[in-house]
Amino acid sequence: MGDHEKRVVCRFLSELFVCLLLAFVRATDTETSPNVIIALTGDNAILPCSMIPTERAGLVVEWSRSDQIDMIVHINRDGRDLDDQNLYYRGRTTMFLGEMKNGNISLKLTNLKILDSGYYSCYVPSLDSVQKTVIQLLVGAVSQPVISILGPKDDGVVLKCESGGWYPEPNMTWLDSDGSILPDGPTETQTDSEGRYTVRGQVTIQKTDNNKVICMVNQQQINLSMEIQINVPDEAFAKSHGGLIAGLFIAVLVAVVAGGVGVFMWRKKKLLKRQLENMDAAEFVDKHREKIIDIVNHEMALVIAEDLNQRGLITQKVVTEIRNTPFKRTTELYKALDSGGLKVKSAFYKSLLECSQHNSKLKKLSKQNLKELEKLKKKVKELDPEQFVKLSPGSGSESKNT
Repeated sequence: MGDHEKRVVCRFLSELFVCLLLAFVRATDTETSPNVIIALTGDNAILPCSMIPTERAGLVVEWSRSDQIDMIVHINRDGRDLDDQNLYYRGRTTMFLGEMKNGNISLKLTNLKILDSGYYSCYVPSLDSVQKTVIQLLVGAVSQPVISILGPKDDGVVLKCESGGWYPEPNMTWLDSDGSILPDGPTETQTDSEGRYTVRGQVTIQKTDNNKVICMVNQQQINLSMEIQINVPDEAFAKSHGGLIAGLFIAVLVAVVAGGVGVFMWRKKKLLKRQLENMDAAEFVDKHREKIIDIVNHEMALVIAEDLNQRGLITQKVVTEIRNTPFKRTTELYKALDSGGLKVKSAFYKSLLECSQHNSKLKKLSKQNLKELEKLKKKVKELDPEQFVKLSPGSGSESKNT
């Protein structure tokens, strides 16, 4: 063999060794450092993850919350999405099925909420060795600040800036026309039931050539800021009653408008929340119709029917018909549920929870039905959206239903 042939063979063996070494490194157990994905509420986010392309049968891709115990976000087996996921993520997760053969196992999460913030694990247990990727999702919320004139003070004017609905907690800064930071007054921050922040601050300015002031609210973690500018009229600095009245009028007008909008949004959000709870409860009652009919005995069906009657949701005539059909009480009760709609089914769902907590009634069930009822109770509780408040970063307890 000549020198040229030897060099070719040596080069080939060197490249082969490097390829094998890279393949070995990629196949070893790995858990990457968290990648940070930043998005806003209501938007969609893609959590990136990839694997070595494979045609292996029985391939499983599992997305879960690594900061929560047993919180399954999405499972795919052989290119088919499974139903084994937490109900909080139902209908909001998809994978790129056509790209999985190329190693793309990223997850798309839609209609983002603040409670979606956390750490997500991409897990492929069916490979020869485990491949695991951790993604940090940070969901933020912002809103436009509002400036109001509180009135004159000494030789200056006091301004107030307020901005609500932020997440994570923001900072407020006052700037003059040159972009220099102004010495501000007291600043306070409050949080609502959803963990969103409202920040308020004041500043006293002196009269300048243009009286231009900027209130800027920013959040460094999500790298977003919102600002508003005001040119304070010269009359606001005057010590006459006219300037004072004008400032007070503007402040009162802004407060009334902001208060009216706040009350309207609060009522709208509360109504929407109640509607979503009723829809989830009704969906559960319909989906598990046969299982509930099999589990709920005739005595319990009568108890629930009388409870619905006391709430004014079904008539006494319906209760009498259910009582007179001792072997088909649950079936007859379901007829009343179908006629009553979402509100009645939601009340039936709550009655199931109440009945499942009385041991004296559970003792009358068979051992098998008792075990099934415990599973039913667990699934029913999972339907309550308030159970997911514990997902919020820093939350220490669960909230009760309003």
